[in-house]
Order: sequence, then structure tokens, then C-alpha cells
Amino acid sequence: MSNFKSGKQSIYGIKFDISDLSQFVDIVRFVHGDSSRWIYILDNVSTNPGLLKSMILMVRIGLYYGLIHIRLLLTAFFPKIT
Repeated sequence: MSNFKSGKQSIYGIKFDISDLSQFVDIVRFVHGDSSRWIYILDNVSTNPGLLKSMILMVRIGLYYGLIHIRLLLTAFFPKIT
């Protein structure tokens, strides 16, 4: 466990020693909760999505956050645009 103090704020953290992949899965389930979404992700982490699907995902993410960034810049320079 670690503790960092910055002014009035304190930040706490925990480091887990992992020697086996199955321990990692258990730790992630412990930290993030035992939700069905995380279990699905952890169970399917070994499946390879393929190059084309990965590229499409990266382009979609880039376009989405690029457009959000442009919108934020426009609203910062032109406050009447919402």
C-alpha cells in the first residue's frame, strides 16, 4: 500500500504481486467488481479480433474523439456555438 500527500489531498494505492495469470484475473475481478461485463472481457481476452477489426475500431475511436475535440475547440473560441 502506498500513500501520497499533495497539500490537503491524500492518494492511496495498492500494488498486487502477481506470479500467475489466474491470480491476475482474480485480482481484476476483486478490484473492478464481479460484473458480467468484466467477466466477459476477461474470458474473451485470449481471442484475437484480427487486424481489420482492430483497425476499424481505432479509426472509429479516433474519429469520435477527434470530433469531440473539434467541438470543444469551437465552443471555446465561439461560445455561442453549442
